[in-house]
Amino acid sequence: MWLEAIYEPTSLFSLKASDSTNRGAKSLLAPSPYSVKMALLNAMITFGGFNFEPDTDASENPKGKRKETKATGETFDAFEAIRDLEIRFAVSDKVVVNNCFIKIQKPKRMEGEAKEHNLETMDTTVTFREYVYFSGDLRLAFDLKQDASNSETETLLREFLPKINYFGKRGCFFQFKSFEPRTELPKEEYARELKAGLAMNSLVGCTLAQMDDFDSKASFDNANNFSRTKAKRISRIFLIPRTRKKSNKNFTLYSL
Repeated sequence: MWLEAIYEPTSLFSLKASDSTNRGAKSLLAPSPYSVKMALLNAMITFGGFNFEPDTDASENPKGKRKETKATGETFDAFEAIRDLEIRFAVSDKVVVNNCFIKIQKPKRMEGEAKEHNLETMDTTVTFREYVYFSGDLRLAFDLKQDASNSETETLLREFLPKINYFGKRGCFFQFKSFEPRTELPKEEYARELKAGLAMNSLVGCTLAQMDDFDSKASFDNANNFSRTKAKRISRIFLIPRTRKKSNKNFTLYSL
């Protein structure tokens, strides 16, 4: 069973790949599973008071720690539930990627006396960016596996997904609209993961996209921006059922 969350974009979307440089960053065509999970964790901490820190006293059973489910007595960990979610996405029928150059600030390379005194100043440079326009809604589908933690996970999703107002780069705003339970996802609409054994004709009419997701062994420290622990990510290749129809130096149009 899948829980579909529907969002209406209210601004342009931009999210560069994790391995891209700051000088020239192409945008993904949709939020990556990693970015969606990070947005969900942020909403749980901000609005739900969840505490995922490992050194928190678990005897008081704070939000975010392991707890027993009422049905089976098995343990449920909120962070692990979000980390292990399988997420699929569907973009609008038409997607336009706008190309532009913008000015950004970067630390200026210091030499001589200024470097010795750690006098850090900023310099202006030009960088390439892409901003994505969706002609319709963005749909995210979350796989609700039939296990003991199914109801707990669904409760978290239904409570905190409506509280998310942006994905990707800060300022890329989305407005939550509704939930829609689904037993199956339409193949002609939803992106699917590229896996071994997939027939070559399945690639026809699709655009390949490499996106990040959480590693199955990642802890909250690996996701915490205030921790020095290295992030644990894995790369997934998705087939987005849209192809390039028109393009020039200013934009690229993807459509069915």
